Amino acid sequence: MEIINDIIKFIVDIFAGGRSSVRVALFIIYLLFIWILSLEYIRSRLSNFIKFSSQNTFRLLIVSIFLLFSVTLLSQFKLSSNMGAPLSSLGVIFHNGEISSSGIFHNHIGKGSISYVLNSFGISTANDGMDIGFAYQGIINNYVYLAILILFLITFIIFVANWLNVSGNLLNAGQGNRQKYLFLICYSIFSFSILKNAIDGGLLNHEVLPSLIGIYLINNWQKPSSYKLFWAYALVTIILIIVKLITNNFSYLGDGYMFLRGFIGSSGLTIILTSMMFKVQDIKSKVLIVIIFVSSMMILFGSKIDYYAYKYLNVSASDELYVFSKTKLNDDFVYLYSTGELMIYRNKSKINDTVQGISNRIGVPINYYPVMIPGFNCNPMKPYQEVVFKLVDIDNVSGDFIEEVFVLLSDFQNKDSLHRLNYLRADPDAVRPGTYAVSIYFSDCVSRKIDIIEGVFSTIGLQTFYIYDIEDRKAQIMED
Repeated sequence: MEIINDIIKFIVDIFAGGRSSVRVALFIIYLLFIWILSLEYIRSRLSNFIKFSSQNTFRLLIVSIFLLFSVTLLSQFKLSSNMGAPLSSLGVIFHNGEISSSGIFHNHIGKGSISYVLNSFGISTANDGMDIGFAYQGIINNYVYLAILILFLITFIIFVANWLNVSGNLLNAGQGNRQKYLFLICYSIFSFSILKNAIDGGLLNHEVLPSLIGIYLINNWQKPSSYKLFWAYALVTIILIIVKLITNNFSYLGDGYMFLRGFIGSSGLTIILTSMMFKVQDIKSKVLIVIIFVSSMMILFGSKIDYYAYKYLNVSASDELYVFSKTKLNDDFVYLYSTGELMIYRNKSKINDTVQGISNRIGVPINYYPVMIPGFNCNPMKPYQEVVFKLVDIDNVSGDFIEEVFVLLSDFQNKDSLHRLNYLRADPDAVRPGTYAVSIYFSDCVSRKIDIIEGVFSTIGLQTFYIYDIEDRKAQIMED
C-alpha cells in the first residue's frame, strides 16, 4: 500500500509538489469534481446558468490568474523590503511558534490565507508536520489574505466556466468519450497545479509555466498556431534536458539545479499529455515525444533514488542514529539534549524499524529528513559546516541583551551537541535596524537546522524574527 501511495505521490509531485500528502487527496477530489461537471445533465444545466463565450471566458481566466499570483508576488516583495532583504532572497520567518520559508521562486505567503480561514473558525493551525502559513499571521496584513481568498474563489469559478466551454466545444466537434476524458484529465492536472501554486509556490515556481502552457493548448487545440507552440515548447525542453544531463548528475542530494530538474519534469508531463490531445500521427514525432517524456521522468525519478533508499532503509538493532523530534519519544530512543522544543535522541541497539516507521512515530513527513544515520546519510567525523545568515529582530528585543546572551550560550554550550554557536554581531550596513550577522556551525549529522536555529534564539528571547542571505560554508576553524 505504501508503494502505491509513493507512485501516486510521485505523479502528483510532477505538477503539484510539496511535503504534505494532503494535496494528493485534494487532487483526487478535484479530479472527481471536474468529472461530475462533465456529466451531460450537469454540464448542460450549468452552461445555461453560466453563459460566457469561450474566448471571453479564457481571457477572464488569464486576467484572474495574473491578479491572484500578483498579490502573493507583491506581498513577497513587500515582506523582503520591510525586512531589508534583497527582493530575490529566500527568507525564513519565525513567528507564532511556526516556521515558513518564502521567496519569489517559491512563495509561501499565500498559505497564510489557509490559516486565516481556519483561525477565523477557531481551528488551531499549529502543526510540526505541515506548513499552512500560521507563521505569517500578524506579519502579513489580513486584507492581503482577503484579496487572495476572493481572487482564488473567482479564479476557481472561472476555471469551472472555462471547462464547461471546453467540454461543450469537444462535444460540438464530435470528439468521442476517449478524447473527452483525456481532455478532462489534462484540464484537471493543469488547473489544479495553477490553483495549488496560487497558494503554495507562486508565479515563478517551476510547475506554473508548464501548466499555463497546458491550459492555453487545451483552449486552443484546434488552432495551427497552438501546434507550432507545442513543438517550440518541446524543442526548448529537449535543450534543457541536454543541459541538465551535461551540467549535473541524477543525485537528489546536493542537486544545485533543482528548479531545472522540476521544470523538466513538469514540461515532460505537459508535452506527453498535450501530444495526445493533438493526436500526433507521425511515427517519428511520437518516438521523439516518448523520448522527451521518458528522459524527463528519468531525471525526476533518478534524482529521488537517494530519497527512496533513505525512506525504506531498515535500521537494524546494531545501527546508531540521530532522531530529531518535537514529540517526546519512548524508551526505544536515548534522549541526548534539547534545543528549544527540538529534542535530539540517539538509538543504540533498541529498535528495528524503517526510517519511514520512525518518521511516522515523530509525526513529520519523511522529507524533513528527521533521522540521520552515520555511515548512510551523514558522517560524524566530517568537519562542521558553517551556516551564516542575516537575522532581523522583529520583536525589538534589546540588542545588547541579545548579544550578551548569545555570547553566554556560546561559552557554556554543550560540546557534544551537533551544533556550535560561533558569533552574533550587529550588522552596521543593514537597511533595517536590529539586523545581525550570525554564524553557527553544524555537524554533518544535523537534519533540521532551521528548528535548531529557532531553538537557539527562543532561548535568547527571540520568538519573532526573520533570516535571509543564508549561506553554507565549510567551517575553517573549530574550537573545542
